[in-house]
Amino acid sequence: MAETILRLQNISKYYYSDTSVTQALRKINLEFSMSEFVAITGESGGGKSTLLNMISGMDTFDEGEMYYRGQPTFQYDDQDWEEYRRNQIGFVFQDYSLINHYTALDNVLAALVIQGKDPAECKDEAMDYLEQVGLTGQAAQRASQLSSGQKQRLSIARALAKNTDIIVADEPTGNLDSETGQQIMEILERLSHQKLVIMVTHNYDQAAPYVTRRIRLHDGELVTDVPVNKRDENVNSDHQNPPKSENKTANNGKAKKKKQNMARFFALKNIKMQKGRAGFFFAFFLITAVVSFLFIGELLVYADDRITKEYDTSAYLQKNDKRLSVRHPDNSVLTEKDRAAIASVKYVDQVDLCDYANDVNYYIEKDKDYEVAYGSKERLISNVQDDSDEENDQGVRLLDKSHFMKSSTAITGEDLSAGRLPKERNEIVLYTSDSRKLNSEITCYFSSDNLWKEGTSCYQKLKIVGILKDNTKQVYFHPELCEMLTYGLDRFVVWTQFCWDSLYNQYNGTFKPAYVVVGDGLKKNQVRVSENYKIPSTGYGLIPNDLKKAFVGQGCIHIEQTKSGIDAELKDAIEQNMSAAGYEEDSSEDSEDGDNEDGIKFDIEYVEDFSKQGADFIEVSPAIYQKLRDYYNIGTTQASVYIANYSKTDKVISALKEKGYDAVSTLRVSSTRYMQDKVYKRLEVIGISCMILIILAILQILIVRSILKIKKKDYSVLRFMGMRRKQLCRITYQEMGVHGIAAVIVTLIVMLILRQAGVAFIRNMLFYYSIIGIVGFLAYNIILMLLTVFFFNRTLRTT
Repeated sequence: MAETILRLQNISKYYYSDTSVTQALRKINLEFSMSEFVAITGESGGGKSTLLNMISGMDTFDEGEMYYRGQPTFQYDDQDWEEYRRNQIGFVFQDYSLINHYTALDNVLAALVIQGKDPAECKDEAMDYLEQVGLTGQAAQRASQLSSGQKQRLSIARALAKNTDIIVADEPTGNLDSETGQQIMEILERLSHQKLVIMVTHNYDQAAPYVTRRIRLHDGELVTDVPVNKRDENVNSDHQNPPKSENKTANNGKAKKKKQNMARFFALKNIKMQKGRAGFFFAFFLITAVVSFLFIGELLVYADDRITKEYDTSAYLQKNDKRLSVRHPDNSVLTEKDRAAIASVKYVDQVDLCDYANDVNYYIEKDKDYEVAYGSKERLISNVQDDSDEENDQGVRLLDKSHFMKSSTAITGEDLSAGRLPKERNEIVLYTSDSRKLNSEITCYFSSDNLWKEGTSCYQKLKIVGILKDNTKQVYFHPELCEMLTYGLDRFVVWTQFCWDSLYNQYNGTFKPAYVVVGDGLKKNQVRVSENYKIPSTGYGLIPNDLKKAFVGQGCIHIEQTKSGIDAELKDAIEQNMSAAGYEEDSSEDSEDGDNEDGIKFDIEYVEDFSKQGADFIEVSPAIYQKLRDYYNIGTTQASVYIANYSKTDKVISALKEKGYDAVSTLRVSSTRYMQDKVYKRLEVIGISCMILIILAILQILIVRSILKIKKKDYSVLRFMGMRRKQLCRITYQEMGVHGIAAVIVTLIVMLILRQAGVAFIRNMLFYYSIIGIVGFLAYNIILMLLTVFFFNRTLRTT
């Protein structure tokens, strides 16, 4: 006698609407045993499918009780019914309910994997099930490519793979021709020798030769339950499936790992077998990652309020957010050792020991950097800013004020493609594609609105001795020229006296301040004045208006410490230099304003010809210039340090402080006053960036969630096969996680490639992507992906 596996006792089912109640089943009493092939028949709407859903656990009953292996099911919750469907019921549907983008083998493997088996270890078992239904040759074909009969046989193979006691079949031959339907009946009949097969059918005549029992329903009531085609064989207990509880593992860690492996199997299978859909998901996540990267970068860039401040050029003429001004705390001289120490700091690109020269403009290309105005001689250099008659008469118009001096201490010989570094004061290196310019001479003009009087400029004849490798407009000058143009600007002032009055034994004229450059052809104590100098009127007629009469014969040059003074240690060093050189100390009676200022003076001789320098420049002989250097032989005390990006300013300043240097950002020092329009612009950029990130998040959630709904049919199939809803959620998280992570990685790689390619916008933005920035970018994309999947998974509650 076969074991009774299912018993239905007074089962009733009702369907409720707003206006009526429909009874689908009424007081059904049935028993089912192993080794039965049961056909449930009846007209449409008679309750056949409802009864089948009750037996398979897909629907609940309202009255009565159902016993499985003698145990009541009234206490089952949702999880218990999931366990029941997964472990006890195999499904065969009229519409096949296959996962069409999976192969035949994958569909069977899916059933095995859901049971907790390793997909790598159960392929042979899956092939055995395919062999039982005659589909070995179609194992690698997608389910969508199979014929109707092959699809139904595959559905049976999948049910077999679940290895359950009960197989329920809902109209398994409804979509098949008679011959194929007969083949399906033969397969089900063969399976029923070891299992309980319950089938709903409208075509009992086709099933009659194979079933062992017929049940007929009418209007929800049982009207017929008769045995047919009685079998002589008994069920062998060895063929009965062991209780699933015997297969459960007590190791929660292993169970959790199996769940992760199961989710990974289905996630990767979906990506592999649905390349088009996977490509779309990846493309969408990639767009999201790229756009979010750019706008998060904008937020990082605009987090600093420097762009909202007005730049004051009085301290540092060159506006450069990458420039730092560095010195020793005691203002001592910087050496090559200091340069190397500063250059070793991370993010430091260049170190120029001649800091002040970095605020001097140079003009080296005629008709681009400067032009000769109105065809006149190059006799006066000025920064012409309008077309007044006075300025038009000045001769040379300075055009491009974007170029600032740098000394050759900022580069090495490795930066040159030809030639050498400057060794003499009048030598330079620059970039040119014309190698014939090497060793040629050019005229270069200089101006500095914050170091010299406004509108004051000078020029020098220079020789090109080296050609740079990199295509740049930057010219590098010898340090001595840089020092000459900025000598003593914060230490002392140079001035001269002229127009000697032998009657009163004094000089009637004073030229103060005078900017010193070395002139050609001058010897000993000779000095040359500019033809552009205008003699100030004293009102007494003591000084001739004619330069040739005023600057003739003897004169006197003074070097005075500035009123701001210098520290005692440096002052002692200067006095020692002065004493060692044998120079006369300047006295208060010779000082124009009568102050007792420390300094030196010595006699000079004005030559008869005049220079074409700016009005406030005097040309001196090399001997006089050397005296100046000997007197203030202090070297350079301040360096310009250029860093990779402004965002690294604080890190570099902190690192320099640890090495014993004082450093300030020239941009921060010079930017103090907020500009209202720029404040509004900054807030506007921040607001727009935040809004775009929010809109992007909403669009992704809505669009991707809508597309994911296409997968609900596949998920329904997996649910019928016994997969838990939580496991379905894990699959979606892992599948979308692969796309999201891949998109983030590709985005970062692309941005790094663009940086290496020299895209300035990306290069600048990446500097702001510190650890916090990268974490923010990753967090945004990961959280957005999780939210998208979360809202989709909420729709699975109805699956």
